[in-house]
Amino acid sequence: MVTMTQTITNEVGAALGGWAPEQAAQEEEAQDVLAYVSHPGRSIVMGASIKILGFAGSLRKQSYNRLALRAATRLLPPEAQLDTFELDNIPPFNQDDEREPPLTVRAFKAAIEAAAAILIVTPEYNYSVPGVLKNAIDWASRPYGDNA
Repeated sequence: MVTMTQTITNEVGAALGGWAPEQAAQEEEAQDVLAYVSHPGRSIVMGASIKILGFAGSLRKQSYNRLALRAATRLLPPEAQLDTFELDNIPPFNQDDEREPPLTVRAFKAAIEAAAAILIVTPEYNYSVPGVLKNAIDWASRPYGDNA
């Protein structure tokens, strides 16, 4: 049985012209993490269309993470829809602005609210998640009581 992760790895390898997972172990971004997180409090009706929001924790245009996200859009079953969101324009979190967040942040939170699930594709930087991903999570989780 081939898993979704194996299939995405093969798709990314093909897109890179023969890139092999063994070679990737030596690269910082080769430690991609695919997280599929169900949105709490929502039920999914079998046979109904499921909307997934995906975003990459890497800003580099040709990152392995973005390639994996693009591969995931092609590998979905017909009843699933994967919308992607670019984290590039989300400004640094500022608590002074959390009650009136910037337009990009409001769009990000609305996209999260509209999704039944989230697909996060991210590298590991210095034994943690990249700052851009942490920043996006900070914005989405604030203010208390109005988190996405």
